[in-house]
Amino acid sequence: MNNLHPGLILMAMGLIAAIVPKQLRKVVLVLGPMAALAAMLSLPVGTDLSVDFINNYKLGYLYVDKLAYLFGFVFS
Repeated sequence: MNNLHPGLILMAMGLIAAIVPKQLRKVVLVLGPMAALAAMLSLPVGTDLSVDFINNYKLGYLYVDKLAYLFGFVFS
């Protein structure tokens, strides 16, 4: 789970919860935030991921610092 954005896990689990049977939905809705929290905790402080965008601009999609950990706990 290294360098995987926790928000992607939450979105994927939300989509999965929409299509699974009602009995499994509760399990998926519990496992989703737990998996996102595990992915967040596996990212070391200082992780900075970005991709090259139009005209050599950098598009940053993941930066981890102490404040990011706080928000990760809140959203998970």
